[in-house]
Amino acid sequence: MLIFLQHMSAHLGIVTGTCLSEPCRRWFPTWTNYIFGGSIMIACVATALAEFLGASIGLTILFRFPLALSALISGGIILMLVTIQKYEQTEHLIISFVSIIGFCYLMELFLVKPDWGEAIQASVIPKIDSSSIFIAMGMLGAVVMPYNLYLHSEVIQKRNWYATTNERKRQLLRYEFLDTLLAMGAGWMINCAMVIVAAAVFFRHGVEVNDVMQAAETLKPLAGRLAEFLFAIALICAGFSSSITACLAGGAVFTGFLGKEITPTSS
Repeated sequence: MLIFLQHMSAHLGIVTGTCLSEPCRRWFPTWTNYIFGGSIMIACVATALAEFLGASIGLTILFRFPLALSALISGGIILMLVTIQKYEQTEHLIISFVSIIGFCYLMELFLVKPDWGEAIQASVIPKIDSSSIFIAMGMLGAVVMPYNLYLHSEVIQKRNWYATTNERKRQLLRYEFLDTLLAMGAGWMINCAMVIVAAAVFFRHGVEVNDVMQAAETLKPLAGRLAEFLFAIALICAGFSSSITACLAGGAVFTGFLGKEITPTSS
């Protein structure tokens, strides 16, 4: 279902050349657009703040800065990266961040040595009760943020994928499906790695984690200094990349519902 929603959003961008917010503004009543636009903007702001905090905590863990100083540094870096407004460079930067996150969790999987048989069994037959349902919902939202449905239809147009004929349009749609499948698959694998690492380290030792700082402090004695270092690096990269996409999504949503457009340059 998640891949299908992302896939349809990108199809909208290829076929119509519009962002999801633009058809909403054109075809839905004004009062519904206030609800759509307002709710998704709140989601963008909330997500950007959460990811910004994650990057700040990562800097604090890595360099032992006070959290306030880490927040100032993170804010400055994110602001600089967002104001670049060069789509190709931004895309490559986010791909680099995601690659680093994947590498960090791959290394952590090697360090914590999980029970792979149990992990595979749980991935096929999950055990969810009333105490873990909110965690499952949070993980679902981490794979596909709601604003990505709007952003995906916007950024697909910035690749200069021109569809002048129906055959060319069908070809682009096939390319896009592979692109979405790979992106969603990478996100799914990274989130699975995070869950497996947490289960192998914290659940195995009966440790209850209530915040990210505690997770890092607990990770060091249980899995070693390298695991804590990799955790901090992954947290920083995740915070930066997600903050950038949240800001870009907010701009696409805001201008789309207003009937205006701010287009990042392609080079």
